[in-house]
Amino acid sequence: MIDWGRLRPYNSTTHRSFEEFCYHVTEILYGNQSTLTSIDDSGGGDGVEFYLTWPNGDEWGWQAKWYYPNSRLDDSRRRSIRQSLKRACERHPRMTRWFLCTPTNLTAGTGGEQNWFDSTLPTTIPAGHPARIEHWGESFFISRLADPRFVGTRTYFFGELELSLEWFTKQFARELDIVREKYVASLHTETVIDARLHAILGDPTFVARLEEQLAALDEMLHAVEAVVVRLRGSRLGGEAWLEATGRLGEVLDRMIGTFREVRSRLYRARDLLGTGDIDGVRRLEWNDLWLQLETDFAAYREDSATGDPSPLLTPEGDDEHTPTLSSALRLLQAPYSLATDLITAARECAAELDHLRLSEVHVLGGAGFGKTHFACHTCRVRLDCGVPALLVGHAPINWSWSNCHPRLVNERHGVRSNRDGLLRINST
Repeated sequence: MIDWGRLRPYNSTTHRSFEEFCYHVTEILYGNQSTLTSIDDSGGGDGVEFYLTWPNGDEWGWQAKWYYPNSRLDDSRRRSIRQSLKRACERHPRMTRWFLCTPTNLTAGTGGEQNWFDSTLPTTIPAGHPARIEHWGESFFISRLADPRFVGTRTYFFGELELSLEWFTKQFARELDIVREKYVASLHTETVIDARLHAILGDPTFVARLEEQLAALDEMLHAVEAVVVRLRGSRLGGEAWLEATGRLGEVLDRMIGTFREVRSRLYRARDLLGTGDIDGVRRLEWNDLWLQLETDFAAYREDSATGDPSPLLTPEGDDEHTPTLSSALRLLQAPYSLATDLITAARECAAELDHLRLSEVHVLGGAGFGKTHFACHTCRVRLDCGVPALLVGHAPINWSWSNCHPRLVNERHGVRSNRDGLLRINST
């Protein structure tokens, strides 16, 4: 989060500091691709605080509005924003994008600020002008400050301590020298412990495995749907057969509908992980879906038609009866094994996501088990991925059972490896 209350004044004013902050962010994002020009608005304003000129002559402009701590856009502020946009369009006929920067996000809802921004504000743009409008709010700035390119930004504008990825890398190299004989990167082999840590962190490796599981679930679901279609289209008997298959088809349709909801939530979890929203994944509920699946599956399994379908058949002769009965059994019971496999796979997939709820994991093992190696490898991999991680070792000389505590930490998780046979992973 960003504590806007700590934004340092520039030339004795906070709103000028916010303008400079937006300029700084823009310069890092686009400064090496175009020419950035700052505007002195003391002469009446230009509709933008600064603008970019692209090689083809097109321009992008930014207007910063320091609405804080009262951040809501009342009528007066909305008029001010419209005037700025109108003036920017007049002064910059080749401006293709106009950005409104505020320290907070816009409110949602039919009468909210976001709806006004999307629907009403664009009407200010003169007919034929190429400008499109975008908003930079708190969520945008938070995501930018998490980018390694913005190291030092928090310190400069907010006075907050911020450690660079380079600093973490140097610290890891220093601590690795202490335990180098315990870690050889080329000898590392993925184990179930690695898989568990990937799941706890919700990192890209875990997301990739989740993608594979989802692809397999999609295939299973298609197989169940195909079997239900064959069941509904079968003509092995008369009215009794059609009634029984119709009844089973309705139960299976409900079950497939629940499967689709499970699939939808699993994909939702994947998308949330992609944006780093771990708490969003933790809030997903599953018990209602499992209960509905169990209810529908039990209704299907207990239907009399799936046991002995012979009363439903109308064989044309004795020689026809056995193969028809065999075909009927296979057709009626085919969804059973497919649905069982699908339920099992879906629950295993959701159980993987439950690892994100863990606050800590203990890995037990005596001396030589590989706890230090595992901690070093995990730290190195995350640093290679651009994620801050820290391995802290005490007593570089004369390691002892009581005072040797290598520890791995990142933004959300910590791992402590002790010589007492315990690797402890803390989730914060």
